[in-house]
Amino acid sequence: MPEKIVDRIGQAVWADVTAPDVPATAGFYQHVFGWEYNVAPSELGYYHTALEAGKRAAGIGSLSSPDAAPSWTVSFAVADVRKAVATANDLGAIIVLEPTEIPQQALIALAEAPGGARFGLWQAYHNHGFEARAEHGGFAWCEASVADVEAAVAFYCGLFGYEAAPVTSGGQRILNLGGKAACGISTRQDYQARDEWTPYFQVHDTDAAVAAVQAGGGAVLFGPAATREGRVAVFSDENGAHFGVLNP
Repeated sequence: MPEKIVDRIGQAVWADVTAPDVPATAGFYQHVFGWEYNVAPSELGYYHTALEAGKRAAGIGSLSSPDAAPSWTVSFAVADVRKAVATANDLGAIIVLEPTEIPQQALIALAEAPGGARFGLWQAYHNHGFEARAEHGGFAWCEASVADVEAAVAFYCGLFGYEAAPVTSGGQRILNLGGKAACGISTRQDYQARDEWTPYFQVHDTDAAVAAVQAGGGAVLFGPAATREGRVAVFSDENGAHFGVLNP
């Protein structure tokens, strides 16, 4: 078995979206971000790894079943997936995917927090997730939108060891690792039928991203709006999966 690597514990290290037609959805996101793709062989379901300037940015995979809803999942680094699964269980999570090895890449699991938000656990072997960060098409931020903010804060702090910052004027809680912001928790919006994690990707021009999403059959759910972090918008893709963009 490959050497296990402890890496950025508690940080978001990967995000991928499920789709009924992976090549078509890859085309949608290529139009929005300019991503190119590495396509896995058939035994790995032709999983598409999105590349920004040759660096890993995100993934696109098939639906787990025909009746599953397309969605984005954010995965967080852990030192030991099996221990993290046990802790998540103790905290009230439902384990959707038991620890599963991606050969030579990582040991992963999927869980649903008590409120229903799905997220991943990622124990890196040779694949440390995102390579593209803080650049156009790269991962920028993630946030859980939930019905009960304080319950979610308690769950994720208990699982990952975050320190929760005081409530912002907008009701958001920022979760920190070592004094640095790792992710956010906020109240669910009207367009969200359930608790969920939303990844945000950096762009040069938020308005251009809006136009690209609409041209590809997606929809604008929020914004564009100026925030402290930059100009933000949230979308549903052509299948209904939610993601955001940020121009700092």
